[in-house]
Amino acid sequence: MVRTDSIVIGLFVFLSGCKPAFNPQDYFAFPIEEVHGIPVVELDSSQEASISGIGDLWRFEVIDTLVVYYKKGIGQTMYHVAGLKSGEDLGHFCIRGRGPGEVLATNPSFQIVDGNVVVFDLLKGQYFELNIDKSLKAGNTKYDRQVQLQDYAGRTFQHPRKVSENRVLLFDSATVPESNSLSHLPAFALYDLSSGNLLRDYSCFQQIPYIHKREKDYLPQELLTMDLCVDSSGQTICFVMNMFPLIGFLDIETGKARGIWLNDKPLFSERGSRHFHFMSCESNGENIFALYQGVISGKNEEETPSELYVFDWYGNVKKRIQLDKHYYWISLYKDKLYLQYYSYINNEWEARFCSQNIDEINNL
Repeated sequence: MVRTDSIVIGLFVFLSGCKPAFNPQDYFAFPIEEVHGIPVVELDSSQEASISGIGDLWRFEVIDTLVVYYKKGIGQTMYHVAGLKSGEDLGHFCIRGRGPGEVLATNPSFQIVDGNVVVFDLLKGQYFELNIDKSLKAGNTKYDRQVQLQDYAGRTFQHPRKVSENRVLLFDSATVPESNSLSHLPAFALYDLSSGNLLRDYSCFQQIPYIHKREKDYLPQELLTMDLCVDSSGQTICFVMNMFPLIGFLDIETGKARGIWLNDKPLFSERGSRHFHFMSCESNGENIFALYQGVISGKNEEETPSELYVFDWYGNVKKRIQLDKHYYWISLYKDKLYLQYYSYINNEWEARFCSQNIDEINNL
């Protein structure tokens, strides 16, 4: 692997040889370092952890013998629990609605901490911890914690990540409903869960402009799609971007952010279609595992095998792994990394999961 020593302040040029598209400092208010020349290693087929009966889903997490997932579409409940191997439907929780303990809208990206699903209602400004075990035993939604956050009006909070017993970090995408612009600068925000008060904001982003590429408009909301994970100390978060080949780090205590850019990854195809970059990330404390798709919007995704990047918390790329097929999400539980893909069965798409031992990944 070869790194540059300078901060990226120049313009990135599209692979197609068109005029420079943008200056990265128009987007990110922190230093960015280029990374290139990362060797690729292959990973043998993973062990199947078969499951059936689950159709389209957004995000999943594995805990013990269970898979918790956010179901696509508009149903009565948001989070579903099934047996990891059997696919047996064990329960649906977190009712959609305006009543007490009900949730109007939440981001599909979620976190499991100490057996609880961290949930945030972005319309009500309410934080919940959904206890999986209690909910399964009772047959209905049981929360261990409910907190009304203050000073949330006018903000669009997503990606709740509990970083300590009484602190949660959220991403404010500054999205305005039914609008093509942002209401203010996007930022991360840290809240106190004992009081619901805002502790501080982290200004990591600039005003996000449009990208216009061959009759295609890419809205600011699209450019901010990301996933997050937290280190074992709860002091640093890693965020990986879907629209850009960027991995960012934010020190929660100092407020300092930095990023690395995979400069051998194109932003757009020659016809202006976007590339999907990082979809999800997980951490076991020592390393970060980030799923990279690298597919072009509008093309057959199933034909493009995904890659798995392994980073340390200093931003060093330790491994770039070619996977055996196209995956959509990953989840890390104890010593196994679970990867989700789809199979077309009986004229329907069904989610499937397979697993890979972390030791095998580290030893490649």
